[in-house]
Amino acid sequence: MSSVPYFKLNTGALMPAVGLGGWSGVTKEQRAEATAWMLTALESGYKLIDTAWGYGTEQYVREAIKQSGIPRENIWITTKLPWNHPGLRAVEESLRDSLNKLGTEYVDLYLLHWPQVIDWPDEDPEYDGPFAIRDSPTFNETWAGMEKVYAAGKAKAIGVSNFSVKNLEKLLTTAKVVPAVNQVELHPYLAQSELKAYCDVKGIVLTAYTPTGYATVRSDPLIVELAENYKVTPGQVVLAWHVARGVSVVPKSSNAKRQRDNINLSTLDPEDIKRINGLDRNERLCNKPDEKGLVSGWTMEQMGWPIWYKSVLRFTHDPTDTSAIMNVTLSRLDSLYLAKVADQAERYHDVIAQLKTVISANDAQLTVDERNLLSIAYKNITSSHRGSWRTIDTLQKHARGGLAKHVALMLVEKERIEQDLADICRDAVDLLEQILIPAANSGEEKVFYCKMKGDYYRYLAEISHQELHEQYSASSLEAYKSAYGHALGTLEPVHPTRLGLALNFAVYYHDIVESPERACFIAKHAFDEAIAVASDPSYSGPSLEDTLVILQLLRDDLLLWSGEISTE
Repeated sequence: MSSVPYFKLNTGALMPAVGLGGWSGVTKEQRAEATAWMLTALESGYKLIDTAWGYGTEQYVREAIKQSGIPRENIWITTKLPWNHPGLRAVEESLRDSLNKLGTEYVDLYLLHWPQVIDWPDEDPEYDGPFAIRDSPTFNETWAGMEKVYAAGKAKAIGVSNFSVKNLEKLLTTAKVVPAVNQVELHPYLAQSELKAYCDVKGIVLTAYTPTGYATVRSDPLIVELAENYKVTPGQVVLAWHVARGVSVVPKSSNAKRQRDNINLSTLDPEDIKRINGLDRNERLCNKPDEKGLVSGWTMEQMGWPIWYKSVLRFTHDPTDTSAIMNVTLSRLDSLYLAKVADQAERYHDVIAQLKTVISANDAQLTVDERNLLSIAYKNITSSHRGSWRTIDTLQKHARGGLAKHVALMLVEKERIEQDLADICRDAVDLLEQILIPAANSGEEKVFYCKMKGDYYRYLAEISHQELHEQYSASSLEAYKSAYGHALGTLEPVHPTRLGLALNFAVYYHDIVESPERACFIAKHAFDEAIAVASDPSYSGPSLEDTLVILQLLRDDLLLWSGEISTE
């Protein structure tokens, strides 16, 4: 058995990995019982109590700490801003109320309890009447108030609860302070692996509520088997799994023995951790959608909570019957998952369709990996069509003077390919011009999208004639110049996106303008600049693996085009 470890937050503070959940029921009588079992937990060695204004137990936390005789500074207190206060009270006012109930001048962690705002009276937590959703203030606006109490020292750290990747990304567009913690429902049946990976990258510690998954998870045959192997309780196995993943937990227990068990955890074998990971089925046991598909007034899409096919199909009589899925509105993460599956299956039109859903669900913001997935999908489709077009074009030229019927048939096939290629190129250009480029935030994004726009106008110019050729050529040139302007101001000469732009811009001058001299000038300038940086002994930037690949392509084109110039 091991003692309770600590997890370091992005504030530098060390938070106990195992704490005591402070929810104690819905009636005043149930809540008043909390002092007794919170006291036994503190006497057993707990260093963290997780409560909330909405739990109605803050005053009982104060009483338990007082009776324990443990100095306040030795106990970590987490509480939460309730979902009905934004718009009714300032964050400072709501926290002041909580601090008065807790009998302390500060809390160690203050969480925004939910992303949505519930419209109910500014009454005690016992309110149990009707409620509705309010559209304002947004959680971005409320977070600004959270940042103020953090700056004032009234909350030593601030975080969120029940936030998905989608809503975290929205929050971070305006946040000056990155949340230190995100508290969510998490257990082996709801492993939240994508959310965990995202929070790890952002430096946000995940805290699990409902961490043992009630009896539903604790009675799972695998959990029972492992409990027998380690000679511990099923709950201890699950909590040890959380801590091994770097997830803090706040199990609620009023039983003194279980309280002691919960802070005495085994170290699980890595293979057993993998076996528990395999239980994930995206099944929510605590905050599940109601009969209307809503979670406290918000749709699953608004929550950003994915609906995996596995969890949908669990409730059908026939596991091969996918009809239940057809009526489900997929979340951003579902669509991204399907895009990756389609990519593996080489169904690139499906990749694009799913990524358009991702773009729509995320205010046109894509991660680097998602941008690359979109770019590769369009590239694979157009590469196939461009190859077909070149083949027919070559055959058509060789067939001149042959049977007129054969030449005519080739022309029909060539025009069909041109139409298909033009359709996919225009689709890419429309997406870029109307949505992605206007929404681009960083210089690298703008370079990436403007370069991509230049590429697809270039492909259109390749298959067009006369006025259309001139029009598409001019649009391609304009896009490449725009990308170059952004690249020179924001990206290093060795950056793969900047070098890739130089390569494609040079190809534009060679293939469309038919100027190998200008193509060589652009390619050589980019090549020389990158070599100067890459060969500098003091260079300490990112890996140059991708850069070296593009440099080789530039070198090859320079040799080829230089030969053309000397021949002329």
